[in-house]
Amino acid sequence: MASFKQSTVFTEEMTRDVKTYRKTNGPRPELPADVKLSTIERSLPKEVFETSRWEATKAIIITLCATTLGLYLVHISPWYLLPAAWFFAGTCATGFFVIAHDAAHRSLLKSVLACDIIGNICMMPLVYPYEPWRLQHNIHHKYTDLLVVDNAWQPFQPEDYTEASGLWKFIFRIIKGPMWWFASVGHRITKHYPHVQL
Repeated sequence: MASFKQSTVFTEEMTRDVKTYRKTNGPRPELPADVKLSTIERSLPKEVFETSRWEATKAIIITLCATTLGLYLVHISPWYLLPAAWFFAGTCATGFFVIAHDAAHRSLLKSVLACDIIGNICMMPLVYPYEPWRLQHNIHHKYTDLLVVDNAWQPFQPEDYTEASGLWKFIFRIIKGPMWWFASVGHRITKHYPHVQL
């Protein structure tokens, strides 16, 4: 199984970004000395750490049935109802991502292998690579409080806009406006296909 540390390109880039961030902004804020992560974990009810095979199975069945219904509605709907059918089918298909997300966090089932298999299968209909996403998502959780290092949805900086060409300024305005939802395409390209230069 590949690990983030095996990807030297990302590791060197992340290390450089963390060092740059810390030089500019200082060290990460730390918990008070008397507060440990284990203390926080012990304060939570045991149920939050338990996995349920039944709940996982139920989520998969509901998502499969709802998505199948959504695709059927897309197939039989007259043209004027297609936008509603597309919206319903897309919303249902989001369930596949939610299941894969829980699998990536190892909170779906106790078995890591089962989580990886289910995660891969759930991402297939979304045409999204599970393993690269899982590795990138774990980086996001590790560096959530470091703006320039966190790889999830970094906001456009003012200098990005002022230094951009006319075409890119137009694209920025569209993505920050009526096509905000389309930003996920650019995010996917830049984070999961780093060799593509936009």
